[in-house]
Amino acid sequence: MGKDKLILFGGAIGDTNKYTITGDTYILDSKSLVWRKLLCGGIPPTPRAAHASAMVCTLQIVVYGGATGGHILF
Repeated sequence: MGKDKLILFGGAIGDTNKYTITGDTYILDSKSLVWRKLLCGGIPPTPRAAHASAMVCTLQIVVYGGATGGHILF
């Protein structure tokens, strides 16, 4: 997202066999190294971990695959 910003969506929080899948979205300003939680509009993807994503436009990210806590998405 621009040359100074990075977007992070989802992931797993916790330890092996005791984790929670999240659907949170964060942005990192690589110059200041400050993380900020984003509140996004529209219909968000389901919470997931082990997925891939890519930015296709200034305001659009495509999220593909991943796991939702026992279920694998294709």
